[in-house]
Amino acid sequence: DPPSRVARISDMRGDVSYSPAGDGEWYGAPRNRPLVRGDELWSDRNSRAEVQAGSTWIRMDQETSLEFLQLDDRMLQVQVAEGSVNVRVRRLYPGQRVEVDTPNLAFVIDRPGNFRFDVDRDADNTTIEARQGGGRVYGVGGRFDVRNGDVVVFYGEDVRDYELYGFP
Repeated sequence: DPPSRVARISDMRGDVSYSPAGDGEWYGAPRNRPLVRGDELWSDRNSRAEVQAGSTWIRMDQETSLEFLQLDDRMLQVQVAEGSVNVRVRRLYPGQRVEVDTPNLAFVIDRPGNFRFDVDRDADNTTIEARQGGGRVYGVGGRFDVRNGDVVVFYGEDVRDYELYGFP
C-alpha cells in the first residue's frame, strides 16, 4: 500500500543528501523530494534543509542526521542521531503525535509550539529548548516534563541526569 502521509524537502541550501528506505545508498537530495518512513537525510557542512510534513516543519542545521521512523496520519516520529534541528508544530489534531528521538531520549510534543534539539554525540547529551509549547521526555529512569521557556540538557540516557535553564 502507498503511504498515507509523506513529507517533502521544502527548502535547502548547500549539500543535502538522502537515502531512500531500504536502499543503503546516498544521493543528492532534490527540492520537493517526497520522504516516507525509513528515509534518511544528511545536511553537510555549511548546509541547511527544511522538511514539511503536514502542519509540522523541521529545519536541519549543518552536519545533521535525520531519519523518519514513522510517518502516517497519526504519527510523525523522527530520529536525530547528531546535529541540530528546529521543529515547529502548528497544529495537533486529536489522536496525532509528534515525537523526536535522539540517542539519549524520546521527546513527545503534546501541544503546538517551537522547539530546538541539539544532539552532541561525542559528549553524549541532548539539549531541548521549548521556545513555545511543551512536551514530555522519556528515557531510562522515567519521564520529565518540558514546559514553555525551558532549556534542558540531558546527559546520557538517564532523564534524572539533567540541567534545567530558562530563556534569558
